[in-house]
Amino acid sequence: MAKFQAYSDIFSGYSFRKSLEINGTNGIGVIQLKDVNTSSGEIDYSNLATTPEFHGSDKYFLKDYDILLIAKGNTNKAILFESKKYSLPILPAGAFIVIRPIKEYVDSLYLWWYLNLPESQELFKISQVKTTVHNLSIDDLRHFEIKVPTLSAQRLIGETYLFRQEEMQYAKERDEKWAILINEKLKRLL
Repeated sequence: MAKFQAYSDIFSGYSFRKSLEINGTNGIGVIQLKDVNTSSGEIDYSNLATTPEFHGSDKYFLKDYDILLIAKGNTNKAILFESKKYSLPILPAGAFIVIRPIKEYVDSLYLWWYLNLPESQELFKISQVKTTVHNLSIDDLRHFEIKVPTLSAQRLIGETYLFRQEEMQYAKERDEKWAILINEKLKRLL
């Protein structure tokens, strides 16, 4: 077991002082908590707010395979960010903790899987600060302990998890389309 901070750069999402534009098409995209389906971990990129300018540190711009951990609320789901899904640069709002794995030591997909394990989620719940809104602190996350197998084992675990998540998404879409098809056929019988 090793401390999490040894393998990742960890920081809070950005706290915006100005209002964001809804459905903007210019500037910089902003992922907010409302853009995440907390049960599936999917980001809805279709309605991201935007900001026309940003004067903070470049570290806040999300990079491919950064992990967003929901820091506020009852769930601390880890979400994998993939830059290919959105054309503008993207910033995370303050409701997230950004985890940028150090690639020489830990695989992003493995870390995504590990953070979503029921055991990890339970430890997050225990360490949450219980105010009006439950909050996971960055300090607690930095001291969170993880198992770090070889990089090849991490990649195998991470790729298997990614494959499973994609398969579940395809199955969900298939089931939704199947339900529509069946309902249309049944309506024709009326």
